[in-house]
Amino acid sequence: MIRSALLVLLLPSAAPAQPAPDEWFHIVPIDRQTYAISEPRYWQQNVSYLLIGSSKAVLFDSGSGTYNMRPTVERLANVPVIAIPSHLHFDHVGNIREFTRIGLLHNAGLLGQVHNGEFQETQEQLLLRNDGRKFSFRVTDWLRDGQRIDLGGRSILFVSTPGHTPDSVSLVEPASARAFTGDLVNRVAIGAFSEGADLGQTLRSLRKIRMLLGPTGGVFEGHSEQFVRRGELDSMQVGIEQVLRGKITPTDVCISGQRMLEYDFAPFSVLSAPPDGPPLRPLPSRERAAETHVSCTMRSGNTIP
Repeated sequence: MIRSALLVLLLPSAAPAQPAPDEWFHIVPIDRQTYAISEPRYWQQNVSYLLIGSSKAVLFDSGSGTYNMRPTVERLANVPVIAIPSHLHFDHVGNIREFTRIGLLHNAGLLGQVHNGEFQETQEQLLLRNDGRKFSFRVTDWLRDGQRIDLGGRSILFVSTPGHTPDSVSLVEPASARAFTGDLVNRVAIGAFSEGADLGQTLRSLRKIRMLLGPTGGVFEGHSEQFVRRGELDSMQVGIEQVLRGKITPTDVCISGQRMLEYDFAPFSVLSAPPDGPPLRPLPSRERAAETHVSCTMRSGNTIP
């Protein structure tokens, strides 16, 4: 089943972020110290999460960059904030340069991308050509897999969860049996289409999160305000296992002129690059619209640009 309405890539303007209009950011209180900050009018409907303690807070993902997010964050948290991206795709790091404290996964590859004090993303990590401009920011905190982050009366576990991308991470809060997973979990389509994506690693990371949560916990994901309960995680894991075993026949879809495969196990699916094809190329520009079609070939026989 092709979820074309939600797989349309309508890229935001290249203009710098501006003050947000009313209703752009939807604030969803999860509890008195935890908020979902979503962008329901943005094409990806990104959801970032603010976890607040008595001495500091974590902003997990920093939105699309369409409008300034920091004023919204500061209205909710009166303590210093560290911004941690779940991964480096442009729709998750859009506002990261608004924050003075930024945390990334400590590994040799990412450390090697620091030049003159600035972490410099590749186009493949950003998944956007960015009009030829470099996207960089200063990392202040290099966090290790399994490291505990003390927010003051609240302890968060920082966990490496590769699969969607090699550098994907999640946050786990053992005390509440819940996790924040970015795009490791996605209600629309579990993404295995970009550079470095690995569905086998996605499965291992999902198992890791389920183990850390215990028998009843669930997750908050990066593109839906709706909590993903343990039973749904179980179904997602079974579906991914079936895809990896070749038990589900894929359907061809097209993203930005490239053939991709969708494996449906309703209500979830996996969107993957084909085994004989390249991963999704960085999208052309923030102005470019790239629609998802049943096929990459139009009636005339020409490939969609």
